[in-house]
Amino acid sequence: MAYNTSKGDRELGDIKNEADPDTQIDFGSDTLTFKTNDAGRLFVTNTHVSCSVNLSASAFYGDGSWLQGVTGSGGTGDASGPGSSTDNAIARYDGAGGKTLQNSSVTIDDAGNITAGSAQISVNSAVVGGGGVSSTGTISGSGELTVKNNIVSQASVNVSGNANIAGFLTASQGISLTSDSQRLSVGSTGQFYVVHASNTILANQVGHLTFDVETSGKNLRFQLGDDTGASKVQFRNNSGNSVTSVDSAGILATNAYGLNGIASGSISLNDIIVPVGYSSTVVKFAKASPKTLSGSRGPFYVSYTAAGDGASVTALKSRLITGIDTSAAQNVGDALYLNPVSSGSYVIGVPNPTADDAHFSLIVRVGRVLNVHASTGAVILEPPGAGAPLVGQVIAGGGSSTFVTGFGAAFSGSQGSCAVQATANTDPSPGDDDQIKTAFIRADGKLQISLDDSSGTPLLTYTIYG
Repeated sequence: MAYNTSKGDRELGDIKNEADPDTQIDFGSDTLTFKTNDAGRLFVTNTHVSCSVNLSASAFYGDGSWLQGVTGSGGTGDASGPGSSTDNAIARYDGAGGKTLQNSSVTIDDAGNITAGSAQISVNSAVVGGGGVSSTGTISGSGELTVKNNIVSQASVNVSGNANIAGFLTASQGISLTSDSQRLSVGSTGQFYVVHASNTILANQVGHLTFDVETSGKNLRFQLGDDTGASKVQFRNNSGNSVTSVDSAGILATNAYGLNGIASGSISLNDIIVPVGYSSTVVKFAKASPKTLSGSRGPFYVSYTAAGDGASVTALKSRLITGIDTSAAQNVGDALYLNPVSSGSYVIGVPNPTADDAHFSLIVRVGRVLNVHASTGAVILEPPGAGAPLVGQVIAGGGSSTFVTGFGAAFSGSQGSCAVQATANTDPSPGDDDQIKTAFIRADGKLQISLDDSSGTPLLTYTIYG
């Protein structure tokens, strides 16, 4: 039975296709069943529409709350999600079943920008062009990070491989290369700048800090900010005090220079010390004494550290000492001398002379007073180097000759191999009784100063050259 048009009510039974009887529409009580091959395919009731086969359409309308078992064209399982989600958020699988989706904090806006909020983005290898990378969280990678523009991060940028950046790298909380021996490569040619508005510090918390110029024939340069001498290259100690500096004119300004060695006997801080030998390739230092030839011929140094016998000691050529008692001085500039009573120390003013026929005690000037005060005094220690003549004083014994002992084998038979000059603290005219006739070191190592016959006891000063 076929109808083209019909008006009015009609009462019909089930409708069958006259050319294909097993294709039909069955009418039931508040139900419609559409069949093909004599099997129900589409079912319509008062409450729902259901299918026994796949249902496809160009669009579905409604809120989707009544759709069940909906899959993609190639899917094999039913996927379900939460009741609400974040706009533009990327859906994530919840579990390993492949049927449950969940919300995420990662979004993709209509312009294609990816935002991860406070979460981390971890990749094995990232190549980024265009506008670069901008993040408020940590940027980390286990491989190589290559950015053709800028990196802007408000947290850390952690890369265990190479980081290659053609633009700017901005990281408010630092840059960390988490693997050893990795390079931070910025460009391939031209200048590499570290620009900072305040002081810049390069620090190594555990090992040495090394600047390695790996190309033969190239220099390590420290370039100053001006050519007037106002800028300096400074070397400072841990307290921040400048130890050595070089100004723009190339002038070295320093308060100390010297060398490292080991102590022979105990040495105190700021002692006057002198080399007395060596151990392997290291100099041995001992306290200087004006009564021993080995400790009075120089070169002299100032100990920068206290050391026990055999311990390391640093020897300086000069040293400023402040906050001490210098009230024994009369004026700024008064001389300091090696102490004849306590080895290594110094005294203000010339030490007392020796008596006739007593062991020598040489006069070694080791510095001068810079400030006279009982508690805030200051001195500069700058003892002489090697080769200085030996100078001493003795009180004449009242006879024709005065002697100084102790030179021993070091000057034995040296009457013709060294020069000795002696003066008296008077200025006699020729013929006065205390006129000095001769001064020389005898074969037995005694210094002999001969005078015209005198009953006086003038102060004699001798200088030994050679």
